Amino acid sequence: MVGLVRAAGGVAVLAHPRAGRRGRPISVEKIADLAAAGLAGLEVDHPDHDEAARLELREIAADLGLLVTGASDYHGTGKTTPIGSHTTAPETLEAIIAAGDGCRVVR
Repeated sequence: MVGLVRAAGGVAVLAHPRAGRRGRPISVEKIADLAAAGLAGLEVDHPDHDEAARLELREIAADLGLLVTGASDYHGTGKTTPIGSHTTAPETLEAIIAAGDGCRVVR
């Protein structure tokens, strides 16, 4: 899948890799495989990640040269986390935009 995203000019970021309530957490080995295939970032700051998971994911991202993103995961119904509570740093957004080549960015 990462290759398809890249081929389309997109930038692949793995969403909530340690959110155990959504399924099995993604192993470090799998994240490394995805990074080798072109993964650009990891969603670290997410409501379902506790501080220990965030620290671990930041270390993984640093080791693999991946961008660190955040998200409130505010879609669908029944969300208790306020929109905008977990954000991506502006410089990271700029790096994501620079890494893509699929289309014009609308702000």
